[in-house]
Amino acid sequence: MPPAAPNIDLSSRTEPRRNAKPPRMSKLLVLLGTISLLTPFTLDIYLPALPAIAVDLRASAGAVQLTLPVFFVCLAVSQLLFGSLADHIGRRPPLLWGSLLLFLIIYGPGILSLDYLLNRSSWSNQ
Repeated sequence: MPPAAPNIDLSSRTEPRRNAKPPRMSKLLVLLGTISLLTPFTLDIYLPALPAIAVDLRASAGAVQLTLPVFFVCLAVSQLLFGSLADHIGRRPPLLWGSLLLFLIIYGPGILSLDYLLNRSSWSNQ
């Protein structure tokens, strides 16, 4: 004779809330996914430009190609350093500071050159 099934009372189970908001984790995943796409995106832009970089800098193709392993070494070292920093102080501050630094590096020269172009006459009179 098989053992008797346990008597489980299902009347005390709580129903999940239907209007519950999704966890904030989805926003974090979108942000981290976007940031993780930056490395392949930069490589997709950088690799086709190697011949033009060699011509513009009057360097050999081999010398310009050496910048690629330097990029990967710097990427690996930065992950080691910032990974341990993020483990120590949390993930959000390095992410925000790194995003701000990236924004300044990308858009800073453009903003400064735009300021120069708009105020060129005032700079030349000094």
